[in-house]
Amino acid sequence: MMPRRSQPTGDDPARPRSPGHANRAGTWRLARRLLPPVAAGLLVTLGLSWLTVHLWNRLEEARFRDIADRQIVAIAANLDTALDSVVLLAGHFATTERTATDRANFRRIVGPVLAGHRFIQAF
Repeated sequence: MMPRRSQPTGDDPARPRSPGHANRAGTWRLARRLLPPVAAGLLVTLGLSWLTVHLWNRLEEARFRDIADRQIVAIAANLDTALDSVVLLAGHFATTERTATDRANFRRIVGPVLAGHRFIQAF
């Protein structure tokens, strides 16, 4: 009788593998080697995305504030002009008698002011 040979502990390179067989130990080893660079790349991508969005929001806020400041200055200047016109009209009516200005004269006095300052109607 011939002595039995012991079974090899590892994979026999001479023995062909079946097509569906995968080397699980090699796959896990590869996954463990690739995990740190993939995780680092993901963290860098997330960090840069957050930074880009944060900086874009700050830029848009600065633009909005700049436009709002200009609008506020323009509105204040228009209100000052409108108030000056209203004070002028009030002065006219304070110095004349009540019956001296009829509806037609009132339209003649107020018409150019309202035409030149459309926003005074809302005021």
